[in-house]
Amino acid sequence: MKICQKIGTRLITGGMMVLASPALLLAMGAPASGGQAKPGADWGGLVMLAAIFAIFYFLLIRPQQKRTKEHQELLKSLKRGDDVITTGGIYGRIAEIDEGIVMLEVAEKVKIKVARDQIAANRNMEAKTGPGKDEKKGPGQGSSGSFLDKLRGKMGS
Repeated sequence: MKICQKIGTRLITGGMMVLASPALLLAMGAPASGGQAKPGADWGGLVMLAAIFAIFYFLLIRPQQKRTKEHQELLKSLKRGDDVITTGGIYGRIAEIDEGIVMLEVAEKVKIKVARDQIAANRNMEAKTGPGKDEKKGPGQGSSGSFLDKLRGKMGS
């Protein structure tokens, strides 16, 4: 245990003298009037720390865990023939699927390998559930045919 002693505005701590202002002494917990500190004074800091942790948990940690869980469920539900979007923005249809690699058909007879973790969305699932709150169906986004078929039709004509 270090020995602390207050001499005017100097603080001697374990043989080392440090200049300290009265505000610093108050922040360190030294009583202002020379009396004893209140016995329950340290609970305020603990309550604030718990409140900050609760805010971080409910605003940052919990939503991220929910998104991660939903993404893992999406990756488990992938199957051959699903229209997907990668995190890089590539649209394609799953031609082959392995444990960690997905072969996407991005155009007729054009296939690319993509890491399974990089699949961001399943367009088939979005078509079944409909557009989100902020999305609106635009022209040409009806339910007939897949987006890859429509893309092939536009490029072929």
